[in-house]
Amino acid sequence: MLNDEPQWVALYTRAHAEKKVSSRLTEVGIENYFPTQRRLHRWSDRMKWIEVPLLPSYIFARITKLQEYQIRSVDGVAWSIKFNGQTVTIPDEQINILKEIVNSDKEVYVHNLHELKQGALVQVIAGSFAGYQGYIYKDKEKCHDKNRFGVSINVVGKVFVVDLDEDVLEAIPIKKTKNTRSKASQKNDDNNTAATS
Repeated sequence: MLNDEPQWVALYTRAHAEKKVSSRLTEVGIENYFPTQRRLHRWSDRMKWIEVPLLPSYIFARITKLQEYQIRSVDGVAWSIKFNGQTVTIPDEQINILKEIVNSDKEVYVHNLHELKQGALVQVIAGSFAGYQGYIYKDKEKCHDKNRFGVSINVVGKVFVVDLDEDVLEAIPIKKTKNTRSKASQKNDDNNTAATS
């Protein structure tokens, strides 16, 4: 939920308006992130590398509760992503990982959430992603031995992944939850068991 501290949110824009919205947000002093990727486009007479949106019709903005009303007046913004009437926020860590993935020299794969199976939680120990934590994802339809490391941003229903070698990944052990029940309640259970036996 938005408050007085800036937090990342997802904005849905009108078709092909992502770049203009990003520029307008920058003009009014709102931090934003418009992820793009290079694609080789083929015309009838030539080919050229162009920048295309990684996530068409979406950009991310870092705003406060007060700025939520300001972005509604930005031309090109259709709406912010909400749940139960509240604008949904995105953790800084997820946007940071997404930026690293997009800025890397690796090909970025974008999947719908239901297309991939989330695996182990890992930390990258070498390379441009060193220090970041994320999950290994497997394609539900295709069998391959590639380690696809990435981040899911549930707000937009997408997973962003890159292929990494196994030797740069280190599994993070899952912490077991301790039994927080008091000794008194456990003693009562023992007494109840003894009474009914």
